Amino acid sequence: VGELHCHSDWSSDGKASIEEMARTARSNGYRFLALTDHSHYLREGRMEAQWREVDEVNARVKPFRVLKGVEANIRADGAIDVDDELLAELDWVVASLHHAFDKSPTERILAAIDHPHVDCIGHLTGRKLNRRAGAEVDIEQVVARAVETRTALEINSQPDRLDMRDVHARLAGEAGVLVPVTTDAHSTAALGYRELGVAQARRAWLTKEQVLNTRPWREIAKLRP
Repeated sequence: VGELHCHSDWSSDGKASIEEMARTARSNGYRFLALTDHSHYLREGRMEAQWREVDEVNARVKPFRVLKGVEANIRADGAIDVDDELLAELDWVVASLHHAFDKSPTERILAAIDHPHVDCIGHLTGRKLNRRAGAEVDIEQVVARAVETRTALEINSQPDRLDMRDVHARLAGEAGVLVPVTTDAHSTAALGYRELGVAQARRAWLTKEQVLNTRPWREIAKLRP
């Protein structure tokens, strides 16, 4: 079991260091953690600097492994806001809508799914419970394209997201999409959100085989697009 979407203090909203996140994840029974800090905090050489810190942390926490990843923004035109050359070096790439939710969200998500270096779409509709409704996304079209490209669609375990919702997760699972249950943790304590996501997956009737990150990393790496 491993984590495929979380943040460190390299994101300004992150509360813990890479090593603190890694050690807490390990104590929670994880075997790996994909570090996916927000792309807009990793400009001007900061991503490469983060990679160096990841290597240093991995030397101290092995056999646990921190994977080099990013949560990239899907721009209003559907482009990913990280250069392809950097994306190609990463172990795991999550692409998410974070703004302009009313501007062609389905088309933008489909463009991200079609990107050769995008592994997963984060919090599919961008909803925040009791704060904002999710974007009006054509779920069936997105699921169909995700199946074609072998792109994962996450269940985000944050209590104000739980996105995908259960009916969407069930649709994705039945279609053959592999669904990671992620915490999107911005602190060590938030790694405990996993239980909320697992409950969401159970409501969606997903099996262990349909949940991507029940597998060891070596198997997940083979299933990437």
